Amino acid sequence: MDKYIRTFLRELLHDAGQTDLGSDLEEVMIQDLATRLEDRLMLTATQHLTEQQQAEVKKMSEGGKTPEEIMAYMKSSVPNFEQLVAQDMADFREVYINASKGE
Repeated sequence: MDKYIRTFLRELLHDAGQTDLGSDLEEVMIQDLATRLEDRLMLTATQHLTEQQQAEVKKMSEGGKTPEEIMAYMKSSVPNFEQLVAQDMADFREVYINASKGE
């Protein structure tokens, strides 16, 4: 997992008030959140691909390419990819924090 993503998710847990988890539980939660965030980012990026590019992503996924390799392809294929990722991460953060507060 990317160091930036790990830091983002650790800070997210702390900002949501989940500070006394212990290192093992915190790691499990970070891994779970990373999977959810990755799924969200993939969905958003996929929505900005052409049908041909979507077919290529499917082929890459079925061919055993790593999520990092697929994201690299999307990054090169989607204009404004970084802005989409930044917005998705901000939205993810807001949803998680609101959910942890019961809103």
